[in-house]
Amino acid sequence: MTDREINEPGVGKQRLADILNNDDQRVVYYPQTANVFKSAGSVNYVHGGASLQEMLVPLLEVKTTSNRSQAVDVELQLMSTNRNITSLEVPIRLLQAKPIDSIYRPTTYKVYFQNSNGELISAKTTINANLTAVKVEDRMIDFSINLIDKQYDKSSKYYFVIENANTGDVSKTEYSMDIATFGDFDF
Repeated sequence: MTDREINEPGVGKQRLADILNNDDQRVVYYPQTANVFKSAGSVNYVHGGASLQEMLVPLLEVKTTSNRSQAVDVELQLMSTNRNITSLEVPIRLLQAKPIDSIYRPTTYKVYFQNSNGELISAKTTINANLTAVKVEDRMIDFSINLIDKQYDKSSKYYFVIENANTGDVSKTEYSMDIATFGDFDF
């Protein structure tokens, strides 16, 4: 591409003003045949004709349907099947439902136990759902939650809570309490 006029055999040209529909005075020059011809420059320089990469410039048009990312928060699912609490240390198994990728973004969750009045009966544990593993077994999260050491009413309802720390969305699973106390034993 140049402002100069070149008149050589086997060389074609196209004005940019004609292509772009503007006042650009530059001209694009290109070989018209696949024959080998010498070009100005080094004595040993020989051009082998036009290649597709030299002749075409790709133009990509990208359209998005919204200004926001389509990615959603990855979910945590409770996999523990025992819903009966028998000690102050409760083993928990969670599954990160999908691996992190362009569709599912990492998410921070708070998990804890509460009673039917919404009062905490354990500390809140932070879980970072950021696993990229494709295999389901590699996205399992095992840990224990310690309950507050106090008397629990066996007839009351208790809940394991998974709370999305970013959105505040909450998922609750009901548990029953059956922790033995000293008064439950006959010695």
